[in-house]
Amino acid sequence: MSSKRTTQKDRQLIRDTYAQVQNIDLTAELTNWSRNTVHKYVQDLSCNDPRSCYNHRKVCQIDLSTKQIIQTFRDPVTVTKNVNISETLLNKALKGHTHSAIGFGWCYEDQLDVYMSSIGNKHYIKPSIHRQIDILLGLV
Repeated sequence: MSSKRTTQKDRQLIRDTYAQVQNIDLTAELTNWSRNTVHKYVQDLSCNDPRSCYNHRKVCQIDLSTKQIIQTFRDPVTVTKNVNISETLLNKALKGHTHSAIGFGWCYEDQLDVYMSSIGNKHYIKPSIHRQIDILLGLV
């Protein structure tokens, strides 16, 4: 089925299915479309994507010189509406692709400990989830 183009009805089926199961692989299996096709049409529904309106993880704005939290925002969308920062820059900072954006550090509140321990490391790359767990448990 993935060799043909998707219709509006197909895209809506993919989105509705994903909304129910919240899993790209399972949605692909249930709709008989490839994982890439499903991802293409549901990426904005994912609560893990900083650009998504479904992402309600709190975001912290951090002063890099003092390591103090300047402000905590309700979600990434609120940040882009209230601070002069583009979605792209914020997204890169939250995903760990860059250490800072517009002169501030940015991280999700639930990743604050890991982020704070990385401040000062100019070559910061967001650690894998397993590494984050090890750091939080004090195993590293």
